Amino acid sequence: MSALSERRQLEPFIVSLASYPPRINEAYRCIESLLAQTALPERILLWLSKEEFPGGMDDLPSTLRNMTNSMFHIEWVDVNLKPHNKYYWAMQLFPDAIIVTVDDDVLYAPTMLEELLRCHQLFPEAVIGNRTHVMVVNEEGKLRPYDTWIKEQEIMLE
Repeated sequence: MSALSERRQLEPFIVSLASYPPRINEAYRCIESLLAQTALPERILLWLSKEEFPGGMDDLPSTLRNMTNSMFHIEWVDVNLKPHNKYYWAMQLFPDAIIVTVDDDVLYAPTMLEELLRCHQLFPEAVIGNRTHVMVVNEEGKLRPYDTWIKEQEIMLE
C-alpha cells in the first residue's frame, strides 16, 4: 500500500509546537522532520509570543520564514504561556481536533506521527505519548523534582 493511500486511512490531525528566542534559529530543522513524515497533518502550527519576538516575522530566521505554506503556519500570541503555548492555543482554536504536540528541538523519525496515530486508533480515549517519564514521589507522597524522574520509559503494545 502506498504512503498516500495509508494517509487516507488516518484521522485528520494537527501538529502544534512553540519556540522561543534561544532555539528559534534551529527550529526549522524540527519543522523539516515533521514535513517528511509518512503521515502528514492538516497543519503544523508554530506558536510564538509577540513579547519575545516584538519585530514579528522580521525577528525570525529566513530558514523559518521561507517554510510557511498551506500546511505550516506561524501563529502569534499576545499572552505568553511559555511551554504551555504549544498546546493551549491549538486546543482553543481546534477543541475537537486530534492535536499532536512536539518539541522544537527534536528531529523526529519519519514514522513518528503515523505511529502515534495508530496508537490513538487503538486507544482513542487515551493520551498517547512518544516519550514518557515516570514521575517520582518522596516519602510524603509529594512529587519530586523533574531531574529525579525515571527518564525515557518505553511502553510496548502487545
